[in-house]
Amino acid sequence: MQIKNFKFTPENIIYILLAVSFFIGLRHALPMLTVVGDEMYFVGGVLRAMENHTILPAMGDVPYGILTYFANYFLIGIFLIILCPVYGFSLASLKLSLAMQPEIVYLIPRILSAFVSIGLLFIFNKILKKEFPDSRIRIFLLLLLFTNMLTTLILHTGKVWVASVFLALLSFYYLYRSLDAPKNKYIFLSIFFAFLAVANLPFFGFAFINLPILFFYHKKLRKRIIYYTFISLVIFTIILALNFSSTKTLIINQLTNYNPILGETIISDNLSVPASFWLNFKKILAFFPLLLITLLIIIKNKIKNKPLFIMAGLYFLAYYISLSILGTWSTSLDSYIRYSFPLAFFLILIISSFNIKFKKIFYFIALISLIYFIPTLYFLSAPTTFNQARNWIIKNLNQENIIIVNNINHLELPKNKASYELLTDYYCASKCQNVIEHDLNQEYKYIATDKYVRDDIKMPAGKEIYYLDYQTGDGQLMSSFTNPTESSFNLDGRMANYFDFAFFRIKNFGPDIYIYKK
Repeated sequence: MQIKNFKFTPENIIYILLAVSFFIGLRHALPMLTVVGDEMYFVGGVLRAMENHTILPAMGDVPYGILTYFANYFLIGIFLIILCPVYGFSLASLKLSLAMQPEIVYLIPRILSAFVSIGLLFIFNKILKKEFPDSRIRIFLLLLLFTNMLTTLILHTGKVWVASVFLALLSFYYLYRSLDAPKNKYIFLSIFFAFLAVANLPFFGFAFINLPILFFYHKKLRKRIIYYTFISLVIFTIILALNFSSTKTLIINQLTNYNPILGETIISDNLSVPASFWLNFKKILAFFPLLLITLLIIIKNKIKNKPLFIMAGLYFLAYYISLSILGTWSTSLDSYIRYSFPLAFFLILIISSFNIKFKKIFYFIALISLIYFIPTLYFLSAPTTFNQARNWIIKNLNQENIIIVNNINHLELPKNKASYELLTDYYCASKCQNVIEHDLNQEYKYIATDKYVRDDIKMPAGKEIYYLDYQTGDGQLMSSFTNPTESSFNLDGRMANYFDFAFFRIKNFGPDIYIYKK
């Protein structure tokens, strides 16, 4: 649609609101850089490559998501060019600033994910407009997909998963387009984007289901399909060669219990394959109940677009089967929830193949979806318990006679020179080295310790010692940041289950954190 022809219809307003919502919560948990764990490779790896004057990541620096890495390399490069005038074109000053405030750069991969999410919204809007003349149905299905809790969580904080799903769905979209107009470009793009999705994350090998589908529906173009597959395979091979060692390690880790980095077999309580199938079925019930209810409501209707039903069903089954066979390391409903993320898109595509007539109950289902969606957005924007504890310590314990013993994973306290000098060499990275070399962060008076300090360190006597822990210890409780639930809610754990009603009682993401004094 051209801008000059744009009208503020209810559908366009919903479309805009959903697009804007992808930018809510971009600063989630910052400056805690390890709360969203998959970002470090697409920031640290990029910055180290730039420092080494290379485009390619160092060996082992980016274990997956090579295309996501290159996209971030490009955007971070532009961002640094924009920042250069601010620091008087002094690379030393710019480098020091980024080392001390890396969270600024961490916004780049999050912004990239927001724009990729808009791309997903655009793809589904195109498909739904083709399938349904009734705008109410299109609005309902878009809301059902993009206000789903799991979809919301991953689209706001995921990196490689968002990009890989986008590439896989681009492949699906051009496969879908090729049925109405069997143009060579649609067939090629479907094959090409499938290879790109797998190159970005090998777990997406299910995307190659498009090849037998193309062979089935385009019998007269099979030679052309083989030719396009060969071209895509060559490009795929080149991309993999750019990060071959890490990709090989990732594939070995996912297919076996042997860890090539450690050189040993991992002893784990993996599920059996039948148990994995059953667990993933339960995850579908827990994470996508509103989609399943909608499917049950419309299933008595005739299938309007049989090729769409077959294709979406095959994609759904291909991913469900591969996830259940390969992902046996997921042993509970709350573990590795991001792996269920792609299923939401294929469920919506299956629903879209039916001859749907709008029903008043759809208003109620959409309302329920929004009731879960709005708190999810809030928790992505609100300070986590990590942030709350960090801020309380800076405000109340910033004194020279205090030692803070930090036992909380992912909670990163700002440290002065004396605190960083306690770390082992392995964990003293660029920020640590710069603080020690230039005696930075003098405004922080306390000494902060954590699990990365050297074993031979002896703390000075006569200091007040404060502990950060998951439970109250023997001592005077100074403050706590908790939720009235048995276990914490977080991005890739206890979350996205529509039947876990404790979700409505929490105040923040993050574990219970207690600060006490001995």
